[in-house]
Amino acid sequence: MRPSPSAIIATAALVVALGGTSYAVVSIPRNSVGTTQLKANAVTSPKIKDGSVAVADLAPAVRAMFGTAGSSGAQGAIGPEGPAGAAGPQGPTGPTGLTGATGATGGSGVASQGGVSGETSTDPPVSNTVSVETYAFTLTSPGRLLMLGRGRFRGTCASGNPAMAIYVDGVGVPNSGLETINATDTEASLFGVTAVSITAGAHTATLRVGCDTNVGPSLVSGLHHAISFVNLGG
Repeated sequence: MRPSPSAIIATAALVVALGGTSYAVVSIPRNSVGTTQLKANAVTSPKIKDGSVAVADLAPAVRAMFGTAGSSGAQGAIGPEGPAGAAGPQGPTGPTGLTGATGATGGSGVASQGGVSGETSTDPPVSNTVSVETYAFTLTSPGRLLMLGRGRFRGTCASGNPAMAIYVDGVGVPNSGLETINATDTEASLFGVTAVSITAGAHTATLRVGCDTNVGPSLVSGLHHAISFVNLGG
């Protein structure tokens, strides 16, 4: 007679209850696993944390393989200079500086030496003039000339006032004339530009004194004088 399935299960349960194999759950305490519990070759490279093994942890024979540190090598040559970098952006405008202290008041200037009272500019006389100084010069190229004259003169006329002026090749230089006081020493600078272009070559410049009338001065004195020019071209 075969036993029923329910009878078999009941029998097995009875056997376990009466002393069969027992099972228990065990918890391993912290720091309880040591060298004794580890099997040979149990710790492999994947189990070791990267960077956790120091040289001191290695066997002396292994450490000897590293050798001692060598001396520092000589400094290498300086490399070529690199290209200049791009210009940086312009910085912000700085604050306005403090106003400086007011400087000391300057001394009074020297009063200019003006012309003699009563003198007036006049075109040079065209006739009845007396030469005071003649200067020969040579032009290397043609052009209108800025004539400059400087002198101290005294002219005496029968009537009216004498006038002095600059002439080039006997032709008066426009606006170079200056009227002076009769029979009185007068020091002045004269200047004017020739009306036409002067050709290249030899020429003469003259300081002359003439009277307002068509009669030349009876006495002319040139105490000191000079003539120069600047070629303006054209």
